[in-house]
Amino acid sequence: MNSSGRLTFSAAAAGLLLLSAAGGARADGPAMPLGDTAAIPPGFLALCETQPEECAGPGASPRSLAEVRAWAGRMRWSQIFAASGLSTPVTASRALAVPGAALPSPYPASIKVDRSRDSLRAEKDASRKAVTRKRTPGTKVVPTLPPPRAPVVPPVAVAPAPPVVAAIPPRASNPTLETLEAVNRRINRTIRRSSDQETFGQPDVWVAPVGARPRGDCEDYVLAKRRALIEAGTRPEALSIALVTTRRGEAHAVLLVATADGEYVLDNLSPWVVRWDQAPYEWQERQLPGSALTWVRADVRSRG
Repeated sequence: MNSSGRLTFSAAAAGLLLLSAAGGARADGPAMPLGDTAAIPPGFLALCETQPEECAGPGASPRSLAEVRAWAGRMRWSQIFAASGLSTPVTASRALAVPGAALPSPYPASIKVDRSRDSLRAEKDASRKAVTRKRTPGTKVVPTLPPPRAPVVPPVAVAPAPPVVAAIPPRASNPTLETLEAVNRRINRTIRRSSDQETFGQPDVWVAPVGARPRGDCEDYVLAKRRALIEAGTRPEALSIALVTTRRGEAHAVLLVATADGEYVLDNLSPWVVRWDQAPYEWQERQLPGSALTWVRADVRSRG
């Protein structure tokens, strides 16, 4: 092919790409099917507990921040109790139905109950007073114990409801595709990729990186992009954090932005902003649109 032919082909290909991009921007994207509620990531709960303004949104009142912080703490302990088997009422009822079945401890596994000498002495004294001795001529002393008490069922940990401040009706946002791509590329260039173990010495820390040389992993990119878009005028209820699985089977996090054309993905693994149904990921969990403190499962099949 001569040079003029190559130029003609290149111009035609460029025109097709521009038309395809423009058509994709105008077409409304399908809504992501959502499933049941999901467990909230521990890193997100820690973020809400230490930096509630990141979860409550800009301009939140001190009372709203306090409610979000308290909710995050209660939810974190609720999940800890759930992991230890104390949050399922069926478990306790089955234990009571089986004679001699051991009930779960009401304390977390990391808490050691210190039974001091005074408390042990008090228990012995109480047991000694409860014994009624009946003396009969020519017979031995027969101790009579009080009837056994019913076993104490440990309290059931109930997941606290999110504060009312988070219940915001979902609405489409106003940023253009050019704005999303600019923010995505700028944050990707600014933050240096680094694992939480390397940066903080902990396996999972969610924080928006700051400083002259910020470092972070996928969740930190998401938080930084979320903050940048809010500062640029994007409504917080249009932004959702989503957890996905890559083609390599690795856990990953991206930012979803609701627009009039559908939800778009901002990703630290790609400079391109694509619609959610065009991203090569298996969608796992995400924030409920319009309710940042509620997480749901994504009822979506993986894309090859």
